[in-house]
Amino acid sequence: MEDAFYSKLRLIHRVNRVLWLSVLAGMLVLISVSLILYFTGQLGSAVLQTTVKLDDYLMILTVVLLLLIFYLKRTYLTPEALVRRAKNKKVVFGTGDIADLVNEFGEDSSLPAKILIIMRRYFMLVWSIANVILLLGFTVAILTGNFQTFLIYSIVSLYTMSINFPSFTLIKQSVELN
Repeated sequence: MEDAFYSKLRLIHRVNRVLWLSVLAGMLVLISVSLILYFTGQLGSAVLQTTVKLDDYLMILTVVLLLLIFYLKRTYLTPEALVRRAKNKKVVFGTGDIADLVNEFGEDSSLPAKILIIMRRYFMLVWSIANVILLLGFTVAILTGNFQTFLIYSIVSLYTMSINFPSFTLIKQSVELN
């Protein structure tokens, strides 16, 4: 019974990994397009004359977004926080994989199902913020012509995606904590 339950959780959790991979693929496409534009000479001349302040403001915004990601990860994406929020959350399971999990394994599986839902929402928020950081870097590259700054934004956003990979151990720890 336990093995079947964790197998079903893993199967549902694969959706999180597919979402992560989709966001990462979109980011890699944008980085590839930027590289193509740069090496063909289409990117590199400044559109704006006062680029120093814009570059500084967007870098400050990026640091704020990074701090927000760290806050979300430390506050909401820990096993203890996921269990606490899942216990307080009222969810009606309609249709889909999560509803099948609750129907198949009974009311005891409703807490892990809620944890999956909450985890997916917070991870999507974190991944979206990482994507926004990359888009800010692309904006800087287009407006200021500073491609090296775009590479820094790219590295930061890819690093953020890599440390926020949705591992199954987070779900397993949360379920075992209950």
